[in-house]
Amino acid sequence: MALGTVPLTLAAYKLDAQHAIALDAATLAPGDTAAFNAQQIVNEAGRMLYSARPWKFRETASADLDLTISQSYVAMPSGFRQLRSVSYNSLTIGIELVDFATILDLRARNTGPTGFQYWAALVHPRRAAAGTPPTPPRLEIYPTPTATVTGALTISYRAGWTELTSDTDVPDIPLYCETLLRKFVRAVAEGYMNEHGEEGGGIKTMDDRIHDIITGPIYKAAVDEDNLEQPDYGVLGPGLVGSLSSRSFSVVHPQDTADPWSQASPYIA
Repeated sequence: MALGTVPLTLAAYKLDAQHAIALDAATLAPGDTAAFNAQQIVNEAGRMLYSARPWKFRETASADLDLTISQSYVAMPSGFRQLRSVSYNSLTIGIELVDFATILDLRARNTGPTGFQYWAALVHPRRAAAGTPPTPPRLEIYPTPTATVTGALTISYRAGWTELTSDTDVPDIPLYCETLLRKFVRAVAEGYMNEHGEEGGGIKTMDDRIHDIITGPIYKAAVDEDNLEQPDYGVLGPGLVGSLSSRSFSVVHPQDTADPWSQASPYIA
């Protein structure tokens, strides 16, 4: 079977980590195994790859969320990482994203055209105790719903890295990012073995290795491929840079090819 036609599994990435640093008993914490340490390295490298830029492949299909009576927040779906947009599924009711301080101010004053307009802010609640998993992020909303509405909100978002636990697990990345992830895995593994580097630059730290990757040709090739997944965003909206007046556009090597319609876009004048 041709190389690269079948997605690599966790087992393959673990071998990359093990070969990079020759994991053995001398390098392990008490109770750990080489396989377990390699799995941790792969997942850490995957999270680094995901956070390196707002990859197009992380954008998911939309999710419909419910409003619950007397509940002042809406839980985010499984796998959620970064909110891109939110809308209310009604022609007569709107929703606007603001910061959490604004939500608290609205609640304190308890004023506004309730029933026709909602305000929302993404927050990360504190975990219940140090030994419990992190509480998933959620949308705090105002006003508090006075009725349960199924599928009231539609959001689009970027997904987070899914932890790999079984040797047959396949990371949620396109094939053009496989070589890049292997580079990240080796950089993390070798970086932990040489955390302080070496005076004179003979041995590189993890920071050095990651920097070399994201400024190198393999990373650039993956970014270019990712950018070209949707080269056309339609007619550009008002207030955009005049040089981007065409329906189609391309950027040689941006850090973020954002949707030009988004107010977070670097193309907004």
